[in-house]
Amino acid sequence: MPHDQVDSIDYKQAGVDIAAGEQAVKSIKEKVRTTYGKNVLSDLGSFGGLYRIDQSAWKKPILVSSTDGVGTKIMVAIKAGKYDTVGQDLVNHCVNDILVQGAIPQFFLDYIGVGKLDPAIIEVIIDGFVKACRENNCALIGGEMAEMPGLYQERDFDLAGTIIGMVEESELLPRQSVAAGDVLVGLPSTGLHTNGYSLARKVLFDKMQLGVDTYVEDLGESIGDALLRVHRSYLSELRPHLTDPQCMLWRTSPVVGFRETWLGYCPLVLKPKFIFRKTIFHLSFK
Repeated sequence: MPHDQVDSIDYKQAGVDIAAGEQAVKSIKEKVRTTYGKNVLSDLGSFGGLYRIDQSAWKKPILVSSTDGVGTKIMVAIKAGKYDTVGQDLVNHCVNDILVQGAIPQFFLDYIGVGKLDPAIIEVIIDGFVKACRENNCALIGGEMAEMPGLYQERDFDLAGTIIGMVEESELLPRQSVAAGDVLVGLPSTGLHTNGYSLARKVLFDKMQLGVDTYVEDLGESIGDALLRVHRSYLSELRPHLTDPQCMLWRTSPVVGFRETWLGYCPLVLKPKFIFRKTIFHLSFK
């Protein structure tokens, strides 16, 4: 191959737009900083995120970590051209995962892989990260955007997130005293959350030939809007009760592992005393 042909190729010709990446980072910097608290010691663009543990607030803290994605719910977002919910989904999903062990989120890191980087779409996705991080009092301490032509199609993208939380060693869930006679309570979900979308897409789009714009009277919204409802975070409702010894365990999935009557609910196990004392802990789940 002649050398002059090789020398004439640059990153943009190879499908990687460095300028678009720089524009995307510039557009989200100030927004990301709004998630920072006093314990964040680094700024966006550092190779590693720095976070200080507030030793005055913890006695024997245990770090709890989790990594997750949004799954094929992303394909519904792409089909609908609606990108403002999947970022929230990712953060809330990760928050709920560590909440299973009683952990309170401290910071979050994201990964976005794309076929072709569109700064406007990236900004909307990260707006979702920021919104959910602020709602969960969690710092968006770092992230990565990767443009990978050839691995993804032009409109395709994928998301992954890692969260770090903390819990006092004495308050780790599940508690070992779970026993027959405890009460199982279902906490309502907003929908499928981020579970079961491969099956839902197969049934709704392939078998029933519905579209994301198809309006469903019983739902009062389109198929796309129903499927893209934001994955619910249960942190604010459950946090006041995590240290109560009558609160035994809970699980985050509204679909997997339960009989059909439990679909749409996340199970929480409580001691009977807790039910009578708290009157279902005075929560109003809507």
